[in-house]
Amino acid sequence: MLPRNRRLTKHKEFALVAQNGRLLRSRLLMLRMCGNGMVESRFGLTVSKKVGNAVIRNRIKRRLRDILRHTDIVQGWDIVISSRKEAVASDYAGLAIVLRGLLAQAGVLSVPEARTVVQQ
Repeated sequence: MLPRNRRLTKHKEFALVAQNGRLLRSRLLMLRMCGNGMVESRFGLTVSKKVGNAVIRNRIKRRLRDILRHTDIVQGWDIVISSRKEAVASDYAGLAIVLRGLLAQAGVLSVPEARTVVQQ
């Protein structure tokens, strides 16, 4: 679980990112991000019921949280990650490559982490 100060929890926070944020898409995930002017970067995860039942949705969210926990991201961003239906068929490694690729494309990865994504 991500610490509470690193999570987006309120509808207003998600709506603010949706209105003002930049959108990046891949086959498995969508990423919206905007600056928050804070010391920490915060994350919100959404998985629609269209993706699957509760077991599947929670599995995807657990994997995404774990990937985020092990990824070094620069400070000061609110990031919302939405899963697409195709993410169901992907394993942990596939999600990690796609998510880190989107974060690198967005320019929010720290420099050492960005180098490891390019090598994969």
